[in-house]
Amino acid sequence: MPSLLCVTPWPQLKTHYGRVAGNLIPRWSSQFSRIGVWSTHGAPAGEHPYAEAWYDEDRSLESRLAQLGEVITSGDWSHVWVIGDLDFLTKLASLGLIHDRLETQLIYACAIVDTPFIDTRYLHIAEYFDFFVCLSGMVLGAYRELVADLRTSMSKTLFKAAVATRAIPLGVDNRVFRPMLTEAGDPSREELRETFFNGQVTTDDLVVMVSGHKTRRKGIPQACALVSSLRQLVDRPVKLYFHMPCLASASAPIQVSMFAAACDLDPEKDILYGDEFFDPAGRPLLSDERLNYLYNAVDLVLCPDLANGWPFTATEAIAAGTPVAAPADHVWLDAVGQRGIELPCTEFGWAPWGAGEYARAIDPHASALKVAEVFNDQDKLGLLIERGIYWAVADSSSSWDTTAERWSDIFGVSRL
Repeated sequence: MPSLLCVTPWPQLKTHYGRVAGNLIPRWSSQFSRIGVWSTHGAPAGEHPYAEAWYDEDRSLESRLAQLGEVITSGDWSHVWVIGDLDFLTKLASLGLIHDRLETQLIYACAIVDTPFIDTRYLHIAEYFDFFVCLSGMVLGAYRELVADLRTSMSKTLFKAAVATRAIPLGVDNRVFRPMLTEAGDPSREELRETFFNGQVTTDDLVVMVSGHKTRRKGIPQACALVSSLRQLVDRPVKLYFHMPCLASASAPIQVSMFAAACDLDPEKDILYGDEFFDPAGRPLLSDERLNYLYNAVDLVLCPDLANGWPFTATEAIAAGTPVAAPADHVWLDAVGQRGIELPCTEFGWAPWGAGEYARAIDPHASALKVAEVFNDQDKLGLLIERGIYWAVADSSSSWDTTAERWSDIFGVSRL
């Protein structure tokens, strides 16, 4: 039987990459004689029961990367599966950790890329992998457009890699993420709000949740501006709830307060915080079940950023029966689309968080109008919620089983 080595920077189940590996690896236990997980940050031991794990926290990053070469060389793997962003793939390629072994072993290397924007670095590392798998059809389309523009200067190897590309959206677990009050013993909405907001929110308040780990990159200024506009468009008090892993940094609340004050929001009364997702060591504090409770406690999950590989927050909230508002662009259209409120975007421009990241943001006031249109019409709101729940429950494309089957097809193995 074939064997599979998963290579990823963050394997913990509560991280973006770990959630992918954790949902797919158990589904492949009968397809591979051996499964391994190698990581640069954080020990996966115990979280992937079907897999061997390599991680030594006493080693330096350079030493861990050298270890990867040893693991690949000595493991007799038939498949190498890399989950990471473009920076991680570029690092592996530049060190020869994948390509050098490909020359001596029959390794079927596949890369799953969660970067939402395309640049020429894809072409520089394309020759190292047999397949690129994007999480969004729109990202895949952008990649193919880039390839077409540069086709005349491409080598045969690059051309081969360029066409060996697919889009495989990720799944959602509808057994966990679901509307409350559908099973005996479910807590009421009032109980959920008391649990998460400690009396700071009433049943009449419209609570808008934003989840993220960086202030500007995740569109926090735009979120504050949108809520400021929304307060003038609906007949309910509006509260903005920031769900940030460990509040991202000690300065994050200060930055948020500055953005809020600039938008005429009271940082003490209009802004709420939650930081239960991870502890400082990266260990999860908020279980999936409790995260589902949180989705059910808020009225809207707002996704104001475009820098997202695959928005688990959005798809999980939709499955939980909570409306989602997201940009009408890039990966969001595949992940949310007609199941959410599509927010107008500004023109492209250089993003403020660093050189080389090209993005655009939502238009706060135009987006507030879109949100108000739905929340001021109970029929529209109900239809949106029903559409999302139906997708999570009845549409097979939303399931992790479908994701696993599509990957099995790429690996050339069949599910038993």
